[in-house]
Amino acid sequence: MEGKTNMKQSELSRNDLLTKYMNLQDELGSLVSYIDDTRRALGGVSESLPSASDALLGITQATDEGDPQHPRNGRALDGS
Repeated sequence: MEGKTNMKQSELSRNDLLTKYMNLQDELGSLVSYIDDTRRALGGVSESLPSASDALLGITQATDEGDPQHPRNGRALDGS
């Protein structure tokens, strides 16, 4: 019986982490918009540098690809 309790706590922790991850992604998205807008407003920044949104997209893709249980990789959190 104790094993089932531990499993539910583990699932809760995973769901909490996923929620925090998604919230962080939203906050990073806002920061990226601000950075890109500021770069455009200043003008003098080299265009050969990647935009903040491109950098965030690359980080997000690398993170998601490295997590086989991430919903974007086709697996539900319950393992199905």
